[in-house]
Amino acid sequence: MTSSSKPAPDGRAATVLAAMRQFRTHGRIDGAVLRKLGVDFAGEVLTFGDHTDGIHGLLVEAARAPGFGSAPVDLELRRFLDSTFGAGRYLTDRPPHRWERFGGDVALDDLFAKLDTALAELRVATAARFERLDQLRAAQRQSSVAPQVGVQLARALQEAIGVWERADARASAARAAVTSRALVLQDGYRFQQRQRELREGDK
Repeated sequence: MTSSSKPAPDGRAATVLAAMRQFRTHGRIDGAVLRKLGVDFAGEVLTFGDHTDGIHGLLVEAARAPGFGSAPVDLELRRFLDSTFGAGRYLTDRPPHRWERFGGDVALDDLFAKLDTALAELRVATAARFERLDQLRAAQRQSSVAPQVGVQLARALQEAIGVWERADARASAARAAVTSRALVLQDGYRFQQRQRELREGDK
C-alpha cells in the first residue's frame, strides 16, 4: 500500500488511524481514548505490546483505513500486524472457522450474543465508575467543597465500583463460556482431521 493508493480518511476511520498512530509513536494510549473507540478497557493507560480485548481489532481497522501507509509510523504498525497475523493477512476477512462467531455453531453464536450484552453492560459501568472518580478528584482539588460533599462522592464512587465489579464478573463469565465452547469445537475439528488423515493413510 502507498499513500497514493488510498484517499485521506474521514469519520471513524480517521479517528482510529490517528489514535493508533499516536499509540505506536508514544508507546501508550489513554484508557479513555480506547473506551471512546469501543474497547472494554478499565485501566487508565495501555502500553503498546500489551494485550486487551479489542486492541488488535483497532490496529487492523487502522491498517484498512484510507490513508494508511502515508505516514512513517505506518510501517511500524504494518510490521507489528504482519508479525501478529502473517504478512498482509489482516487486510481482508476470511470465512470464520466453526469455533468463531458466525462459523455455523448456533450454541456458540448464542454465547457470543450473551457476551455482547455483558460487555455492553460493562462499558456502561466502566464509564460510570470513571465519571464518579473524576467527580471525586475534582472535588478534592477544590478547597471550597464541603466535607460532606466529598463523603457523598466517595460513597458514590464505591457504589459505582461495586456495580463495575459485578458487571466485570458477568463479562468474564460470558467470555469464559465462549472460550470453553470454542475449545470444544476446535477439539472436534482436530479429531475429525486426525481421523481423516488415518483413513487416507490406510488407503
